[in-house]
Order: sequence, then C-alpha cells, then structure tokens
Amino acid sequence: MVRRSSKLGQFEVTRDEIFRLCSYVSSDASVAAYFGIPVERVTKLRAAMPKPVDRRFLASRNEPEAQSSGQGEAIRFRYRAEEGSTQLRDAIQALFARWEAQHGFKPGAGELLLPAGWNEQRKGRVA
Repeated sequence: MVRRSSKLGQFEVTRDEIFRLCSYVSSDASVAAYFGIPVERVTKLRAAMPKPVDRRFLASRNEPEAQSSGQGEAIRFRYRAEEGSTQLRDAIQALFARWEAQHGFKPGAGELLLPAGWNEQRKGRVA
C-alpha cells in the first residue's frame, strides 16, 4: 500500500476519507499506515461507521403479477400494435377502393396497378 504523506499530521485526514477506505480495506493497521494515523483512531471510527444498507429486493412467488413486471405493458403494446396495423390496412384498402372507383377499375385492381407504378400516361398500354 502507498503511504500518504501528511504535513499537518493525523488531523488532516477526515472521517469520510477513513470511512471510505475502511469500506474497502478490512485491516485497521493497513488503513492507519496508509494515512499515517494511529491504529486506535481507525478502530474507533470503524466501530462508529454506519452499517451498510441491504439493497437486495426479494420478490414473493405467491404474489399476483406486479405492476412493474412489464407483462401488462407488453400485452398493451401488442394490442396497440395490432390495432394500429388494422387501422393502417383499412386506410390503404379504402385508398385503393376510392382510386378504383375514380378511374373505373374492378375491385382489387388498385392493389396490383398502383404498386406497379400505374399512371394516366401508361393507361393505353395496360390491357
């Protein structure tokens, strides 16, 4: 371990610095040697350190589906996607039907002619 140089002595080191290093190094003697302070100060501060909070979240297997599980949102997304696709398909079919009625074609001709690039100049060539 690299020893820290101290011009003002042991009181230059703050409690937070000691707490931070104590959370990584388990030996009081090593922390004291690193900062150049007495081992008793490190031992006393380590005893006064706040205990770490347990951050594990345990889920019960017996509870119903949680709001945050994502399953409900996935179902709603799939429903909205299907609904949007149906609306788009119906709008395109209505466009073809209007075009067919306007130009005098049989139903279903718009689906074949418009994607193929039909226009008024090519009308005489299409038979």
